[in-house]
Amino acid sequence: MGEFVWKVLLVVDDTQLSEKALDCTIDLATSLKSKVYVFYVKDEEPIAIPSEDVERKRYAPLVAKANKKIIETVERLKEAKIDYEVVGYHIGIANEVVRRIECTLEPDLIIIGAEKSGVLKKLLGNGSEKIIFETDSPVLVVKSKYTPKIRKLVKEAVKIQSLEALQS
Repeated sequence: MGEFVWKVLLVVDDTQLSEKALDCTIDLATSLKSKVYVFYVKDEEPIAIPSEDVERKRYAPLVAKANKKIIETVERLKEAKIDYEVVGYHIGIANEVVRRIECTLEPDLIIIGAEKSGVLKKLLGNGSEKIIFETDSPVLVVKSKYTPKIRKLVKEAVKIQSLEALQS
């Protein structure tokens, strides 16, 4: 029987909470044998667009932002020497596509950055909340106050190495 590898679906977007989710993913993946699947979402209600040209103009900046975020996320995972795969991106109703990806990948864990919503956002619907409660996989919700543990450990290791070098 082979070694167990955690399949982690990291859902990112263009918010600071996404950075916190990435920090947490790196913390977990450096501790547990994991493969991280990166998926960018822009939770946005679809609108009727009159022509293909207008649609291209509307979505081109969003697609560029998605690609930039994916590249930044991949660079951080590479630096941390974490096995990863990019699943892709989606601009539209996020919870539905995350649910489809969950059915395909069957991750052991989904990691997403999220905070409590305001009243207006609750009335309109919240993609994060739906992802949390409508998926079958366990979901780790990372909040804005999360502080990465791995950085603390690295700083401690550097201090210890410096002290050992001084004592030698």
